[in-house]
Amino acid sequence: MIERDKTRLYRRRLRELEAIVGEPVIPGEVGEWCESVEETLGRVRNAWAPVLGVHESAYSGILENNLELGGQVERLRSEDNGFSRKLASLTRVIHRAGQSCDPDQTSEEPFDEVGLFRDELLTWIAHARGHEKVVDRWVIEASMRDSGVSD
Repeated sequence: MIERDKTRLYRRRLRELEAIVGEPVIPGEVGEWCESVEETLGRVRNAWAPVLGVHESAYSGILENNLELGGQVERLRSEDNGFSRKLASLTRVIHRAGQSCDPDQTSEEPFDEVGLFRDELLTWIAHARGHEKVVDRWVIEASMRDSGVSD
């Protein structure tokens, strides 16, 4: 039950991020948008860390049930690592973009760059949500194989 709560929180945080990132970026408000996105990315990052433990537990369970799925488990672990790296990278980019909106440092906003970043964030969110579904599917697949359930 606790593991399900962890993944629910992570998925909720992804939806929150998607809602904020989905809002249009308005000239003159880029700094506020960046600040809001950075804050929400922090909540996503905090929710993601426990999910990695949930995934690792699931991967161990998959391997206990069926060693033949070792290649798939390694692929899923690799994707987890990729999502972690990308999340860290996105956090750094939004932080820099927000800093460049500081009126004490510059009078120009990185409006075009933030627009591209917004698209990148939306793509990452879609992939992250899809990855969670893939992990769930493989956990179910492994348990069905273990219990002898077939098509």
